[in-house]
Order: sequence, then C-alpha cells, then structure tokens
Amino acid sequence: LILVIILYFFFYKLLLNRSFLYYILYVISILTLQLSLDGYVFKYVFSRGGYLANHCVLFTASLTVIFLILYAKTYLNTKKNSRLINKLFNFSMWVMVVFMLASLIPGVPYQLAFPGINGLGLLGVILILIAIFSVRKNGIKVSIYFTGAFIFLIIGAILFILGNVNLLVNDALTSNALKTGSVMEVIALSISMAYKYKELQQETELAQAGALISLEQRNKLIDNQKKEL
Repeated sequence: LILVIILYFFFYKLLLNRSFLYYILYVISILTLQLSLDGYVFKYVFSRGGYLANHCVLFTASLTVIFLILYAKTYLNTKKNSRLINKLFNFSMWVMVVFMLASLIPGVPYQLAFPGINGLGLLGVILILIAIFSVRKNGIKVSIYFTGAFIFLIIGAILFILGNVNLLVNDALTSNALKTGSVMEVIALSISMAYKYKELQQETELAQAGALISLEQRNKLIDNQKKEL
C-alpha cells in the first residue's frame, strides 16, 4: 500500500488529475484503517489509550468510504455521465460525514455510528458497482480491472461486516476478509489507474499534435496572405 501511495503520487504530480489524488487519499485511508484494526495504531501512536484511541477505527473507516466514493465519482465522471448516480454519491457522502461526526461523540451517537458506518460502507460499494454498469449502459467504456476491483472489495466487505454484526462466527475468515479483499482491490485498481495514465498521456499527445497541425495551418495561411499582399 505504501508503494502504491508513492508511485501514484508521482503519477498525480505528472498529470494533476483529481482521480489520482482521490485514489492516493483512499489508499492512505485504507492503510490507516487496516493498521487501526490490527492494533498497530493503538500500540505505537495511542499507546496510552484515551479518546482518540477509542474513536480512530470508526473515524478512519468513514474517511475511507468518503474518499472511495470521491474517487469513483471522479473516475466515472458521474457528474457528466449519470446525474442521478452523482446525486446519490453526494447524498451518501453527506450521510457518512454525519456518522463520522457521531463516531467522535461517546455514548449513544457512537453506538449508532457503528452499524451506520458499516451499513453505509457496504451500500457505498454496491452503489459504485451500480454506477459502473449504469455508465457502461450509456456507452461509456469502463476498465474491466476497475469493475473487478469493486467485486473483490464487496465480497471482502460483506464477510467483514457479517462478522462485525455477529452473523458470521468464523473469526479467521471475517477478520482477514476485508484485508484480502482490499489488497485484491488495490492491485486491480492500480492496474486500472496505470491504463488511465496511459490514456491521459495519449490524449495529451493527440491534443499537442492537433495544436501543432493548427499552428502549421495558421502559419501557412499567413504566408499565403503575405504572398498575396
């Protein structure tokens, strides 16, 4: 995950494309979430316990979902390709922000935030899958790796959430499901983003070639005008 963050940071610096930025922020969030779930954040950052130690897991989980939706929104360009899906994405993010703030308040708000973040996280991934097929239906090409990534993630998320709400009691399966699904997802998304980088580079080259042709035509027109004068 750290390698992906470093690599795609350079891609972002080269292209300044927002989808790369949101992808990096998503990977940072999911890395922090996994470290929190495994206890490393508690052990090395909040070793004395306290308020932040008790609330960091739900907070980073909600951030992960928000950045994931932002990334999918930008990658699929739902603002242009599917306005309904774009509105649903925006609504989901605002609801997640409410749950994120609730997760910082001890007592009943925190207790409500726990199932809320889990449920909305799962619904968010399902919404992304719906968005992919909706955009494809409208004739927009979507990378098979991008689609496969969310299939991996949704399988891992379902197993993980079922374990969280005690509907699945296989600890070895549920505790590693999200981690495995996330790794498979990041690998698939990294391949997808590599192809997107290539496509954006080709678009830039075509735009430059078009600009060069236009410049040559303009210069030729000026030369002809000079000859006529």
